[in-house]
Amino acid sequence: MWERKYKTRIQRGDILVIHTGYHHYYNEDWYKVRNKEKPNLPRAFLKHPGPQLEFCDWVLERGIRWLAIDAISTDHLFNTTVRRARPDLIPEVEKRIGMPIDEAFPWPKAYQATHTYLFPKGVFHVENVGGMIDEVLNMRVWFGAFPFRFKGGEAAFCRCFAFVQK
Repeated sequence: MWERKYKTRIQRGDILVIHTGYHHYYNEDWYKVRNKEKPNLPRAFLKHPGPQLEFCDWVLERGIRWLAIDAISTDHLFNTTVRRARPDLIPEVEKRIGMPIDEAFPWPKAYQATHTYLFPKGVFHVENVGGMIDEVLNMRVWFGAFPFRFKGGEAAFCRCFAFVQK
């Protein structure tokens, strides 16, 4: 649907940058350009969207090289241990997604699917992409992530850039 609407095809080897708009809810200094939303860290941390396991199959079928997202995780929050830490929020989440949590995110099969299912297949991701991501929506750009390198690490902060051709 998106591909038809914007007349752009996601190609094998592409990097998929997922725009949810949740970077607008981070701290005041995270996103200043045209930010109409007010910082809302509980919303950013406890209500961000995320995919079901089928999305991971789609990513592999399409040959997407890696992902980036403007939310705190590529996985739905309730497909993580938060589901056990905040069971009080499960009814609200189930109402919003229109199905029981256990149906949407079978535990443990789909647990943190973008981490546990895609990483072993060489598809990695960058989370918390912010800044001026809104300025390059629905465009083909050269996209790069430059992580801080250190010995023995499994995650690091990085700078992301979109290189736009005019």
